[in-house]
Amino acid sequence: KRNIEVCTRLSAMNGQIIRKSGTMVNPVFSGSKMAWLKETQPEIYKKADRIFVVADYLLYHMTGQRKLDRTYASRSHLMNLRTGRWDSVLLDIFGIEKNKLCDLIDPGELHGYTNEKLRQVQDLRREFQSIRLVVISSAVRLGWKFMKKVTWRLQVERAHLS
Repeated sequence: KRNIEVCTRLSAMNGQIIRKSGTMVNPVFSGSKMAWLKETQPEIYKKADRIFVVADYLLYHMTGQRKLDRTYASRSHLMNLRTGRWDSVLLDIFGIEKNKLCDLIDPGELHGYTNEKLRQVQDLRREFQSIRLVVISSAVRLGWKFMKKVTWRLQVERAHLS
C-alpha cells in the first residue's frame, strides 16, 4: 500500500483518531489515501475540485451530485461518528480541506436524479429519473469498468412529469 508511511506517521495520533472516528489508522481507509495524494501529488490534489471514493465517484457520474453516504464517510477517518459530520480536528490531522469532500447524506436518503447522459447510455425513458441506489461492495471494487461493462440494475421511482 502506497500510503503505509502516512499511516505509520499518523498512528501516533491514534488516540484522538479513534475517539472521533471510531477506528485506528488503517491504509484501507480513504483519509490516509487522501493525505498520501496531497503529500506525493500536490498539484493533482490542488487541482481537484473534490476527492471521491469509488462509490461517490460512480454516483457523481450517474447524478451529477457530489454527495457521500455517511456509512462510506465513516471509513475515511475524517467523519466524527458522534456528530455524523466531517470533523475539523480529524481534517487537520490528515491535512485535508473540508471543501475537497462531498456533502454527507444519511443512508437510504435520495442521492439525486439520473442525469441525461446516464439516461441516454442506459436507454432509460425520461419518466425514470430519481434513483435510490445501494452500492454493493463487490460492484464498487470493479470501479469505473463496472459502469461501462455491466447493465445497471437501478431501483427507480417513476417521476411523473407535468
